[in-house]
Amino acid sequence: MRNTAAWISAAAALTCALSACAVLPLLERAVLRTPQPASDTVELAWDDALRADALVNIRLSVAVACVLGIALAVSALWDVGADKFLPSQIVIWGQLALQIAFPPNGLALRPALRPQAAVTA
Repeated sequence: MRNTAAWISAAAALTCALSACAVLPLLERAVLRTPQPASDTVELAWDDALRADALVNIRLSVAVACVLGIALAVSALWDVGADKFLPSQIVIWGQLALQIAFPPNGLALRPALRPQAAVTA
């Protein structure tokens, strides 16, 4: 093992990512378990939309932790001196894929509740 610090950081990041994956169902249940006091159907729809957004953000956070853990592990394995092109590309392309899988712009909401800027043609 040449670069012990890289292995330690990769192991720590992967441990955090796996811990986040293990806690994800508990976080989702905690969000869904909160009461929904609503006086009308519009308020209930907005509460549902905000819950859906919270779930997307929780899942996105866990996915980002996983991508960073994988990138650090690849970086520790990729022992080519200063050339860290592959790990940096994993982070960049991973983030782009996550932005498509977990859209932060309101597209996960029902069309009637989307902000005007998120409406697509």
